[in-house]
Amino acid sequence: MYRQLINEIENFFKNRAQYALQHMKDFLKLNGDAVDLTIKVNGKGKIQINSIIPDLNNGEWTGKYFTGIPISIKAIPDEGHTFKEWSGYEQALNQNDEITLSESKTITATFE
Repeated sequence: MYRQLINEIENFFKNRAQYALQHMKDFLKLNGDAVDLTIKVNGKGKIQINSIIPDLNNGEWTGKYFTGIPISIKAIPDEGHTFKEWSGYEQALNQNDEITLSESKTITATFE
């Protein structure tokens, strides 16, 4: 019995994010789907996505975003370095720009 209760709790937390995204979509009446945005960095710098600066210590970060909703994205070079370019997005991007996802994407910021 104890093990069964532990399994139920584990399953709840494993599946919670999926249900939370669906509740958010329903509540906000969004038409899009939740997709992955993976950010990678080549060189020395960090990225700001909307209002967060994610931890890129492993060289990349992935978050869930809804398709069709604009996302603010900004490349911030470390001191003594400069932003060179973004890659992985179908349109040319500026250092501080806005993207709208239609599917999961991996975007890389390169710093020199």
